[in-house]
Amino acid sequence: MTIGVGDVKLPGTLYLPAGRGPFPMIVIVPAGAVGRTASATFPNFFLAEGFGVLAYDRRPGSAPFTTFAASQSPAISFVIDHSGMMLPAWQQELYRLAAEASADGVAADDVARAVGFETLLMTVAANGQGWPEIAETMRVNEKASWMELVYKPASLDELQRVWRNDFSFDPRPFAARVHQPVLALFGGLDKSTPVESAANLENAMISKEKLTIEFFPTANHAFLAAKTGGNSEIAALSHFAPGMFASMHRWLRSNVRSR
Repeated sequence: MTIGVGDVKLPGTLYLPAGRGPFPMIVIVPAGAVGRTASATFPNFFLAEGFGVLAYDRRPGSAPFTTFAASQSPAISFVIDHSGMMLPAWQQELYRLAAEASADGVAADDVARAVGFETLLMTVAANGQGWPEIAETMRVNEKASWMELVYKPASLDELQRVWRNDFSFDPRPFAARVHQPVLALFGGLDKSTPVESAANLENAMISKEKLTIEFFPTANHAFLAAKTGGNSEIAALSHFAPGMFASMHRWLRSNVRSR
């Protein structure tokens, strides 16, 4: 099936539980550039809980972040948030860069150089001043190993466009508008989302009594059971962090009428 979003048609799959409807529905929002097949385990879980499930592929281009705010639709009765970033995107990017590289064994000096470069990059992106220094640094260090870790924009125009569309985004004002029950799950080995996101979410939400936060010490960003949280081990990981589905089951039964 396809889902119409303005002029864009997104491929999607609709799953329905056995029995006669109507059924409450879960919409699985795609993460990053992955397609709906990456969430294949989750439809089975929600079907067992009595929900229909709609999973869809993300759009090929970008969309305004404001369209992702759950509070905008009265039809949305709850939110389950996995590894949600709750700080400005440029800060999250600097954390991700350092944490992933360190977890994968990159030398500390190379990590420091990469983080220093991207810190300057974010400053130039925000104010438009200092592009010659960025261009010269990329030219001089073209073959340096640490340059493989960083974002290398082709021009100031590209850098500022990415800043406007991505790095400048702050999710906290949108979280403040969410009044539905929220289950937020965070992993102790998440090298993309810093753990302070949990506190930021709690501080941002006005309806704090509707927020449940749970931590899973061995979960990486994708909530797979991990040992380091780095990218180099992902191919060897085979199962989700213990207790994740049990936690969602308990929360749904306590906070949501699934039938």
